[in-house]
Amino acid sequence: MELILINENKLKIMMSENDMHKFGLDENEFYLSVSNTRAILSKILHEANIRTGFENLTPEDKILIQLYPEVRGGCELYITKITIGDTSFKEEESLMPQGDEKYLLPKSTKKVTEHKKIPITYSFNKLDYVIAACKELIKRSFSGESSLCYLDDGKYLLFIIEEDTINTPINCLSEFGQLENTENSYLRSLERGTSIIHQNAVEKISTI
Repeated sequence: MELILINENKLKIMMSENDMHKFGLDENEFYLSVSNTRAILSKILHEANIRTGFENLTPEDKILIQLYPEVRGGCELYITKITIGDTSFKEEESLMPQGDEKYLLPKSTKKVTEHKKIPITYSFNKLDYVIAACKELIKRSFSGESSLCYLDDGKYLLFIIEEDTINTPINCLSEFGQLENTENSYLRSLERGTSIIHQNAVEKISTI
């Protein structure tokens, strides 16, 4: 972790990916978890104070934190001491948290990273069961990604990623096949399987 004292009121901290892991700093969670961010900043500023003398001198001072992630991992942190009432500082820049909190974080303009949807996998003993299952999904307005694989033991694996996991009752597939562990099924498909339909399997099979 490299500390650069720009002036008595501003500090630049250059952190590698390992430094971020050391302090438990996650760029995606930085603006979302106030209590966790507060604890992380306290540790970072404690070390910064020891190494550079940078500190929050008066109760009137607050500290603005700005985080800029690096493309290759790591990040740059800019820490600026601000005295509330300073005309050079625009409070309308939407800072969080408010009140007596010492650390001020600009509201993130970055969209929260959407969690990657995990595929659902069903196995079927016969192609007829796969066709019936796909027709039922289309009847229930299925929307998403799907692929079909044939295993050397005669079974079919249907991999599904739903776009709408709330309004599509995927459990209806249990009437035609068996729910499988997706990771294990994927390995089986690589070792003993043949891909039949790589994309839009549900839509294509439902037309048979």
